[in-house]
Amino acid sequence: MPRISQITDDFAERFNFEPSRVAQIAKALRMDADGLIRSGPRGVNAPDATPLEAARLLIAMMLRVKHHEAAEGVKLFGRFRPLDGTPVSIGGKAAQTFEDAFAILLGYCGQPTTPGEFNPLLDRFEFSLWIHRDTCFADIFIGQWEGDADEDAEAVFARQETFRFVHPEFGAVAANDYEMTPELRASWRRYRTGFHETPMLTKNDLIEIGQVLAGHMPPLLVAE
Repeated sequence: MPRISQITDDFAERFNFEPSRVAQIAKALRMDADGLIRSGPRGVNAPDATPLEAARLLIAMMLRVKHHEAAEGVKLFGRFRPLDGTPVSIGGKAAQTFEDAFAILLGYCGQPTTPGEFNPLLDRFEFSLWIHRDTCFADIFIGQWEGDADEDAEAVFARQETFRFVHPEFGAVAANDYEMTPELRASWRRYRTGFHETPMLTKNDLIEIGQVLAGHMPPLLVAE
């Protein structure tokens, strides 16, 4: 199982970030009063990274925040609630927040698999994850392919669902004819890019990260 320091190197290399920047984000999450990443011994005795810690680090990276703003962004977006107010089920596990759903999805992607071999639990499904910084919500898409995922067959989803997670103030806004609350307006302005850029993790990203977290694949090393 990889340690947080190995995960920060992997994410920096995987998504073309400066390694020092990702390490600073991880340190800020570790130093936060809520302990968004666990503190512990360093080196070989450091604790293994959990899917939840990986999800929080990825949220901060996807928001493109500065390291001193990382904890604030992770707490805001990570605690987004399902749009309809009820927990969502992913892989048979219930999630009440976006960060919980993100972590469950990474854990699901960590089940044993062999590259090049058919894995019915992964190959029959399509999934991806987006963070919409400009409008303060996040989506997780999960679709199940029809049939046996034959490459020659027409690609058709037998089932598909998008789980949407929204700002805690969204309910009050919807109930008041969508008049913006000061809290939601401030969040919109806080993370705007101006170009509606939408950071996304693909199925391959999620599977590879899940496999690394589970110890089935070695973490990427920072290129010299």
